[in-house]
Parts: sequence; structure tokens; C-alpha cells
Amino acid sequence: MLSQDSKNEYILMATKKASRSLQQILDDPSIHIALASGEPKEVIKQDYQTQWKQSKFSWEYSIRNSSLSSSFVLALYASDTLSGLCENQIIEHDNTIEILVIEESPKSHPLKHYVISAFSQANLEIAKEINLKEISVYNPKPWSVPSYERLGYRNQENIPSCNRPVVSNVPLDWSAVFAHQHAKGRTTPKNDNPF
Repeated sequence: MLSQDSKNEYILMATKKASRSLQQILDDPSIHIALASGEPKEVIKQDYQTQWKQSKFSWEYSIRNSSLSSSFVLALYASDTLSGLCENQIIEHDNTIEILVIEESPKSHPLKHYVISAFSQANLEIAKEINLKEISVYNPKPWSVPSYERLGYRNQENIPSCNRPVVSNVPLDWSAVFAHQHAKGRTTPKNDNPF
């Protein structure tokens, strides 16, 4: 079991790796993931207050209380645009990172339709860094379940009534995400070209 300081270091490294992965996957060097910890916490809070103005979730509370020892918040940016926020918790006894809440910016932004995929990629990198086996989603909205399933999440087999999609620590299926977006007539976030 890692010490809290080691875990913090690994999570910070993982968010940097996730940013590089997303930049390559989505062909956009401006994409980055920020962890609401230390100085970035205040920047994220300010961006949330100025860019979003409205939300379905109380992000001020989550950002203010974000700590790697309990739940923590990740922010998804394209350049200076705050595209999404994600609150997670590490459940060590289950060897799992659990996604508690994901919200996409209520305003138009460059990563529309890619927020769930981007945060799943970030959590996959974190899980790998701190040797967790799974990523799970706590009580996802019914409309979001197909997005998780395209990435490779599945409901827990041993709990059929459980609405908690889980993905094992394996690469996510980005080709399915791109194919779905193409079928909907959508384009890549960066260059507005069809896939």
C-alpha cells in the first residue's frame, strides 16, 4: 500500500500522462487535465465561476474539499476553456477508482461529446499509476450508459441489479467513440474534419 505522499505524486504524474495521451488521441496539443490540488485548485475554481455560471452540481464545494486522501476533482481543458469536471474517489479495499460525478460545461466548448471519454482515459492512467484494477461509475445517468459501454465498461456481472458500470484496467476503445461520433455526423474536437 502506498503512502499518501507517494499516492499524491503518482496521481499528479498520471494526470500529466493523461494529458499527453488525450493530446495524441484527439490530435490537439491544447488539451490538458488539471488536478484540483494546491494552486490549480484556485484556478479551476475561478474558471468554473467565470466560465460556467450555472451547473447541475455543487462544484464549489467539491473543488474546495478536493484532497487526494478522499475524493478529488479533475478538470478538463481545451486551451483555457474549462470543458468538464469530474469528481472521483479511490476505494482501496475494492482496488477501484470510482467516478462519482462528471459534468460537461453548459456552454459550447471544443470537447463536446468527448468529456466522458477524456475523464475515463485520465482515470485509467491514474489507476495504472497506483496499481488499481478497475474504474467504476457510481450511479450513472441512464443517457450516459451507452457512452461508457462504447469505451468498454460493463455492469458488474455478479450484481445484476447494480447500476455501476465497471471497466478493467485495459485500454479504452476510442475507435468505438470515434465511429459513434462519425455516425452522428460529428467531427474531431480540433479540426472539425469528419473522421
